[in-house]
Amino acid sequence: MPLMSTLDIAFVGCGAIAEYHLAGVKELGDRARVTALVDLNRSRAEQLAQEADGDPAIYGTLDEALAAGGFDAVVLMLPHDLHEPCSMACFDAGKHLLLEKPLGRTLEECMRICDAAAKTDTVFLVGENTPHWEAVKRARALVEEGAIGEIIAADSCYIGSYDTTWWPPGSWRLDKERTGGGFSIDGGTHWIRPLRHWIGRVSQVIAATGRPIEIMEGESLNNSIWRFASGAVATFRGLIVDAPVGPTTWYRVTGTKGQFAIDTDLFSGDAVLQLFNHEHPEGTVVTRSGGYFSAFIPQMADFVSTVLDGTAPLAGPDEAIGDLEVIWAMYRSVESGQWEEVRG
Repeated sequence: MPLMSTLDIAFVGCGAIAEYHLAGVKELGDRARVTALVDLNRSRAEQLAQEADGDPAIYGTLDEALAAGGFDAVVLMLPHDLHEPCSMACFDAGKHLLLEKPLGRTLEECMRICDAAAKTDTVFLVGENTPHWEAVKRARALVEEGAIGEIIAADSCYIGSYDTTWWPPGSWRLDKERTGGGFSIDGGTHWIRPLRHWIGRVSQVIAATGRPIEIMEGESLNNSIWRFASGAVATFRGLIVDAPVGPTTWYRVTGTKGQFAIDTDLFSGDAVLQLFNHEHPEGTVVTRSGGYFSAFIPQMADFVSTVLDGTAPLAGPDEAIGDLEVIWAMYRSVESGQWEEVRG
């Protein structure tokens, strides 16, 4: 394909997450720009257009945008049940694609998308911002440096208040069929991916779920235990509750020589990575970096660099399938009441 100096991007879906992807584009200066916005809700697209540089065209459907052209890449931020058909349309039109996680609701959907992507000469990545997060990257370096020794156990946790910004009444996110599940498939990868990077392959899981948010058809509570091929064991708790909650430690990983922990808040504040070992028995702050949403900026830079410069991306679609295999195993465990093998 001809070399480009600037990547023209269409945002398909202008909901709450789009503003964080837009921040990533704006950070890149002349290397990327949003030239088209697509949303059935025109007022939502118009509002996002006011925040974008330039004067992006606005369309009601992806088909209209693809017919008009004017962009080389798409950031797809749509309900999960639309990932497959809209990805296929982008591939058919020869567009580079950054698809918001999850890749699909089922393995069959995922494989059809990946097979179609493999037949193109365009870039296809699945968005998962946590590997780009400075605190998570620095924690991975600590593991590789042996700062905490061999990992024995880990605890991962998200407890958040129900927020109509993300789950408004009538939202597709409340529909189990459209999402493919509940909180686990919608947000669980933010805890699964870092632990897989730090510890390795998850081999078995056992899980129990609940629905404290009754308006959500899928689970809003997931308590689970993960066994890793290395022998390490991790716990995961994901909980959305209609009440105020205090701060939680997102990740705590313990090894034979020490421990690290990442404390953060989803919507505000920094991410603080602390290390505890024989050299720092009282703990030391390794890094204090931006919070969760700051990771969308390097994620967008990774996508644009992969397209413009031909660099290798931080992670390919196979990583996204690996995350989903853990989630699907948790769902099978809820049904069976037993430990389930993680396939793949």
